[in-house]
Amino acid sequence: MSAGVAAAAIASAAAAVIIDRPATVRDELRCYSVADVGDIDGSFPGVSLVRVGQDGKAEDVASAAISRCADLWRLKMLREGQRQPGEPDERNPNGQVPPLVACTLSNGIAAVFPGREGTCEGLGLPRLAK
Repeated sequence: MSAGVAAAAIASAAAAVIIDRPATVRDELRCYSVADVGDIDGSFPGVSLVRVGQDGKAEDVASAAISRCADLWRLKMLREGQRQPGEPDERNPNGQVPPLVACTLSNGIAAVFPGREGTCEGLGLPRLAK
């Protein structure tokens, strides 16, 4: 095996290792309105949900992430292309829900972005492991 082929195989193996990663922060979830991880100051385009679990218990963030964020889109708190969240419209919960993908941020928080397969990788993030 040549050095170039060996290096490519190692790089592919390393990339495969970081494709999926579980959330290590189990009581917070970020729902993004655009596929942008945010600014260095910690601000981001979307809404942060705390106490993701019910009755003080952490639920499986991976199984709940997209569902919880889709609810915010339906309530029109998140809207396509708007970086700031809006007021919920609970009387008319018919907001459009774009395709959503769940990723894991470097700090271990689950993050849901509007986008399709490949969005996490495009942002340099692993997909949220189930």
